[in-house]
Amino acid sequence: MRKVMKIILIVLAVFFIIATLLPLLKYDQWWIRVFDFPRGQIAIAGMLIVAAYFFFWNYRSAGEIAVMAGLVLCVVYQGIQMFPYTRLAQKQVVATEEASPDTSLALLIANVLMDNRETDRLLKLIEDYDPDVVLTVETDHWWEEQLRVIEDEYPHTVKAPID
Repeated sequence: MRKVMKIILIVLAVFFIIATLLPLLKYDQWWIRVFDFPRGQIAIAGMLIVAAYFFFWNYRSAGEIAVMAGLVLCVVYQGIQMFPYTRLAQKQVVATEEASPDTSLALLIANVLMDNRETDRLLKLIEDYDPDVVLTVETDHWWEEQLRVIEDEYPHTVKAPID
């Protein structure tokens, strides 16, 4: 049983090493780019695998040590990649002292859901908040027709209704 668990841990370690290395390739296929996103999960899983491996087994071959060292390097790399997005990193944008309407941009984003027919509520939100940009999501042709009433105030539109 211990041998089976050791093999499983090695296979998982190799998987997470590959998951770390694939995004370094300059290809845009989804099955490569998908590994750009679960950095935290890869790092945590890598740490758990290394801990389990060294906690449970005394005998270690040079190949196994190389795989675990590679996994440790991958965990470190994932941490470096995530660091700028943590509270530990220095802020790159200085907060404003006082917000000015002349230098602000107000967005209203509404996921209207095609089956929803409560246009009055959305139009009231638009009227109340008076945003600079209105973005509606999950709109169909019916919603496009209903929202034409705001085109005088928002003349620049991009429409892509999908039924």
